Amino acid sequence: METFIEQLADTLECTEALAADTELDSLDEWDSLGKLSVISMIIDNYQVTIEGEALKGAATVAALYALVAGKQ
Repeated sequence: METFIEQLADTLECTEALAADTELDSLDEWDSLGKLSVISMIIDNYQVTIEGEALKGAATVAALYALVAGKQ
């Protein structure tokens, strides 16, 4: 999960440290462009496609990671 968090932070260009329990909606970078960038990062790095509705359901970094890990 540590690598995933680093990739997520780089993709979103986060200015704050991310942790597993970080709420995605609390991040300024978690906007529509940020979400599209994250979907692209997940496809590129994990060969997994996450649908928009599933992404909406992920409240935390850990939940987003679980979505990716569950599809591998």
